[in-house]
Amino acid sequence: MKSPCVELCGFDGRSGWCRGCGRSREEVRRWRNLGPGEARRGKDRIGHQSWR
Repeated sequence: MKSPCVELCGFDGRSGWCRGCGRSREEVRRWRNLGPGEARRGKDRIGHQSWR
């Protein structure tokens, strides 16, 4: 599954989420190795972030 990265990386110090794509540092590190179901759940969660 394609990465949700939008090449605007910058992690919020309080929340730990990337300001560009909405993923956690751990999700960014693991994205290439996630299975399709796990990646889809991540994208669904990112799509529901109220600040995105």
